[in-house]
Amino acid sequence: MLLTAILVISVIGIYQIESAEAQSTNTSSVSELVDNGISLGNIGKSEEAISWFDKALEIDPKDEVALYDKEWKFRQRRDILQHP
Repeated sequence: MLLTAILVISVIGIYQIESAEAQSTNTSSVSELVDNGISLGNIGKSEEAISWFDKALEIDPKDEVALYDKEWKFRQRRDILQHP
């Protein structure tokens, strides 16, 4: 019985570590994707930038930076189309 309890605790510990590592990777990935979008937006590639923000939002739909920058690019694009 004690051996079973130790085994269960070990498995739970391993799962928690893997889960924490996955979350860390996703956070890093989101920031990298957003950074790529920002870089593309800074050189005037709004469509490409928006696609990178979309990729970040697929991982974390509530990422405030990705949401803000995507909205900003949409507004810039709209302004350019209205006032060429």
